[in-house]
Amino acid sequence: MRKQITAIITSALILANLTACGASTGDPSEQSEISETISSGSEESSSITESGESSVSTPVESETPAEAPTFLKGPDGEPIYPSDITYVSIKDKTAPDGSRKADISELTEDNLSFVQCDNFGYLREPEGIRYNRYESPDKFDSEFPYLYIGEELANKNPIKRVYVGDEVCGMTVSEVETTFVKSSRDTAVPFWNDSTMIKFKGEKTLTGYLSVESLEPDYPGTEGNVTFWLDEQSSPLSITRFWADENGVESSYCSGVGFYNDTGDIYLGSIYDGGMTPSDCDESLLDGITYGDEYVHVKITIDDYISFGGGDNRAVLKSLERL
Repeated sequence: MRKQITAIITSALILANLTACGASTGDPSEQSEISETISSGSEESSSITESGESSVSTPVESETPAEAPTFLKGPDGEPIYPSDITYVSIKDKTAPDGSRKADISELTEDNLSFVQCDNFGYLREPEGIRYNRYESPDKFDSEFPYLYIGEELANKNPIKRVYVGDEVCGMTVSEVETTFVKSSRDTAVPFWNDSTMIKFKGEKTLTGYLSVESLEPDYPGTEGNVTFWLDEQSSPLSITRFWADENGVESSYCSGVGFYNDTGDIYLGSIYDGGMTPSDCDESLLDGITYGDEYVHVKITIDDYISFGGGDNRAVLKSLERL
């Protein structure tokens, strides 16, 4: 009963204030008594829901920015503010390279060379859609099994802005940066470039297909590029590979040699020179896997995963097991 009385009194006061535009509504001593009643009951309730249960209302704080936004917008369509920006380069014909470092106050849509933000980046959490010629042969050409012929897919998951410390797909963002340049296309986000770079810390176990390929097929001596593609059952990795169209920004699917997926391949290091001298990769983890092998189904553990907006994904190979 006390809760209902309190709610009725509160509603009456609000109505009185609205109709009187803040004018006095009665005897001062009566107003004081009402205020004390409201105060004593505020810990229990401030409103009654349709179901008769009480709910505590929270004051709405103003989130009006203290600064005006720049003309830049991220791939999520949200504005970029001066405090977001860590480096500005503008076009300047008098500078040796045609551009120079500048203050944010000098930046305009016409003189933008590039703008860098080192405290946030953009990604999508994938739907986990991926196919390969081993597990889904019907989606690849029977005569040329490296050619994907299945339906073209478009990832519609929302683009998210992430910061250092955020956790995505089981890994923690440890470093991030985004660069803005003028887009070469007429898009809804005209000044964003696909040069987001996000580094992650934390080990993650994945299953997929690994091979040692030629980094540059036309150049002998580079037959040691260690690549890995997630299989259809593997846990996901974030997507930072975006492209801009006239309606905004979409993520793109990566087509590889007999693979089609929403993340792309992962570069795990290089072993060159016929003698298989390890460069960035621990050769012992590749026991029995040599250059020219077909893709080998494996379970791996990675760390220090880096994903670039251009689609270049890298990681440190910590362990490997054949499946």
